[in-house]
Amino acid sequence: VFQVGYFSFIHILTVYLVLGIGADDIFVLLDTWRHLCDGQLDPQDKDKQKQVLKATYVRAAQAIWNTSFTTTVAFLSGSISRLMPMRTTGWYASICILMNYLFVITFTP
Repeated sequence: VFQVGYFSFIHILTVYLVLGIGADDIFVLLDTWRHLCDGQLDPQDKDKQKQVLKATYVRAAQAIWNTSFTTTVAFLSGSISRLMPMRTTGWYASICILMNYLFVITFTP
């Protein structure tokens, strides 16, 4: 996509890093859901479930965005390096983390 022909082992390790970040994002969503429903949610009450899900997204999306954004900026700081592996890994990890955020928010529940 970006016409970069360099791809090394560290780029493959970035996938595992992003998997860990995604697992943490799912944990934040699940923990927020449990906190907001407080074990009192009736499985038959669909309107209440929708309200709790909306409140969960509003609260958790902000927290997940903050952590994803700061991690993205941290990796982008490596993209100004003169070393090719550092530069390409910074861009690759940043794009992966942003896509991870979009996928978690879009496809989770």
